[in-house]
Amino acid sequence: MTVDIEDRNGDRHGCLAAPSASEVAGSLLLEPHPEGGFFRETYRSTRRVKTEAGERSLSTAVLYLVTDEDPSRLHRLRFEEMWFYHAGAPLEVVLLGHAAVLGTASAAPAPSPPVSSSRLLGPDLPQSLVPAGCWVGARVIRGEQADWGGGRAPERRWTPDRRATHDYRWTLVSCVVSPGFAYDDFELAEREALLREFPQARQVILALT
Repeated sequence: MTVDIEDRNGDRHGCLAAPSASEVAGSLLLEPHPEGGFFRETYRSTRRVKTEAGERSLSTAVLYLVTDEDPSRLHRLRFEEMWFYHAGAPLEVVLLGHAAVLGTASAAPAPSPPVSSSRLLGPDLPQSLVPAGCWVGARVIRGEQADWGGGRAPERRWTPDRRATHDYRWTLVSCVVSPGFAYDDFELAEREALLREFPQARQVILALT
């Protein structure tokens, strides 16, 4: 199916309609994820490593689809995770943690203060690191400026390509965890606990829990 898209000069162009999230999930054999969205594990290393939590695979990778109706709810992992953008709308990745965890601590004595930050995955930023133990959530951005009620929104450098990304309601990424993912290392956030720890991020927490 084709649709007409109007460019910045007011001219209209025919282009292929964006596939729906259900079509993408079906074609990639993705299943619902406990944190929201859809996923499929695509790689699990046969090599094993010892960690403080026991033996784990050296690394794992998943395809992960986030939709505008089903965001990635705030959660955290015991180990580092790298997100890679592949297709669709830009994805706002929100991090909640302490300055020491997020790598923003100064020489001030511990404990470091609670902080929040966000970044926009897309062609301008195709990969992003989530530090170990940091709360992370994500939502699809469809052109509007994010407003988290006082939280710093990421700079909108990315302009959707009218030929391909005019109305995507989803984002496809890959997530790589090392040492590898195990559900024993995964924790979904509890709203009230996060609100007490990160009161400055109230709107983020309410939206992503």
